[in-house]
Amino acid sequence: MDQAEAAFARAAEIAPPFVGSRLAGRWLTSNPDDLARAHAFFRVAAGLVPTDMDEMLR
Repeated sequence: MDQAEAAFARAAEIAPPFVGSRLAGRWLTSNPDDLARAHAFFRVAAGLVPTDMDEMLR
């Protein structure tokens, strides 16, 4: 989690539009499973949801 939070902070620092679009759920894939996992990971890394959502990331 520490690495995810650090990576998120760095991405937010250098590419705020990228971070904003990903937090809004805009991704470059149409696979629903990949979308759910990527969106959950980003929101956990951002500290927006509890870390117990990590089950979704497996």
